[in-house]
Amino acid sequence: MEKPIPLATMLPIVIVYLFSLHASCAAPTTESVHETFVDCLRNNIKTRSGGHGFEGRSYISDEPFIMLDMFNLRNITVDVQNEVAVVQAGATLGEVYYRIWEKSDVHGFPAGECHTVGVGGHFGGGGYGNMMRKYGLSIDHILDAKIVDVKSRILNKESMGEDLFWAIRGGGGASL
Repeated sequence: MEKPIPLATMLPIVIVYLFSLHASCAAPTTESVHETFVDCLRNNIKTRSGGHGFEGRSYISDEPFIMLDMFNLRNITVDVQNEVAVVQAGATLGEVYYRIWEKSDVHGFPAGECHTVGVGGHFGGGGYGNMMRKYGLSIDHILDAKIVDVKSRILNKESMGEDLFWAIRGGGGASL
């Protein structure tokens, strides 16, 4: 039997915002927000990484859900000398481009063309962009990542293993 099409799209029952302090203060680490994230994992949760999604999948559902909004976790640190940037999940592509531009006239990052897309979703979907034929996908340039698993462990590339590191960089495609 076919599932009936709902008359109205369900919106989140709760939106959980994670906060980062101003850049001049000591910014919270992944460790300081992991308890909220793990509590949310026990429920039907959708994550919004700070920008928008072309399909809007983080905003709607057929069932009640909680939205974990990473909007405030948008710190970006650019080290031009070592050619490395550290980007929190709530930043947008435009913010990444701007922070790189502030530090260098010659450096860039191959990512999408829409500056309001959040990096978390963009990287999770593979990181397609206009420069990919010459420089590859965004995810080809991700050196490490930190995630919180359901056991409240904070994992990096080494501790999460190659399979999970591959999956969070667009390997699963479940978000798209």
